[in-house]
Amino acid sequence: MPDPDKTRWDKAAIILQPVGGLLTALAVALLGVLGSKSLDKSQSQDAKLRLYTELMSRREQSDTALREDMFKSIVGTFLTPSTAKLEQKVLSLELLAYNFHESLELAPLFKHVRREVDESKDPHKADYQARLEKVAKEVAGKQIEILQESGTSLEGRVDFLDLQAHPEGIKVLDKCFPLHSEDVAKEDIRDQSATLGKPDEKPRCVRATVMEKDPTTQGLSIRLESTTPEGENADQLFWVDFYDLPMVDNTRLSHDQRFAVVLKTFTKDTAQLAFVYFPGSHAGLKDKPFYDDMLHQLELTPEDQPKQH
Repeated sequence: MPDPDKTRWDKAAIILQPVGGLLTALAVALLGVLGSKSLDKSQSQDAKLRLYTELMSRREQSDTALREDMFKSIVGTFLTPSTAKLEQKVLSLELLAYNFHESLELAPLFKHVRREVDESKDPHKADYQARLEKVAKEVAGKQIEILQESGTSLEGRVDFLDLQAHPEGIKVLDKCFPLHSEDVAKEDIRDQSATLGKPDEKPRCVRATVMEKDPTTQGLSIRLESTTPEGENADQLFWVDFYDLPMVDNTRLSHDQRFAVVLKTFTKDTAQLAFVYFPGSHAGLKDKPFYDDMLHQLELTPEDQPKQH
């Protein structure tokens, strides 16, 4: 006599076997559809990324070609025989300053054109002088704002009566900073007294002393000193005027840091200076890192790497 339970299981197996096959087929089909959709989505994203990259590359090439043509055209104004009028030279210098100030040392060209303007008898002479000073101040201010994002800036005031009474020079900055400018806390400097005072315990101490003035060129002679516990003892004497831009006109310090002095105002009685301490990575394109600084950065562990803001 056949076993009833076995018969029931046999019947169930006969019924469920096709159902199982159908479910398996459905599962395989569903996985295939999902996989196909995922693959299509991935390929679509890759295609969009390639298109975006290609468009950005073409845009960059177009922009570079435009800037190259512009640069050649503008510089040609100064390199060809002197047939250009002062108006054209001043306009060309304005275009150079606004478009290439991060990569070019423009101070010599500014001073050359300013000298030509001063020696000319052009009726618009005063207007040209004002335009040259205006563009230099605007570009310097723009660079200071950029450099403040990764460093810090302070200000100091020079009283010319005080300078006349102290021919040995007057100190306008005496402050200490971390070796890495990225670690400098942003400070709101409201008057000169905030920039002076006793040096703190931070490792890099910087002092700036105004030695003399030149009212004709509106320039100041600055003595800049920097010392660290590691033995750095930088001591430089230089002139600064409105045409010295901080990204390209700066003093190189250890640990690939830079320090720049910017002349903001120059009147009959006073002058206002800005001091900017920032990393060399933000200096102008012409100021490439030195090999020893690059090796020093490579040797640092991730914990020692300066913080980026």
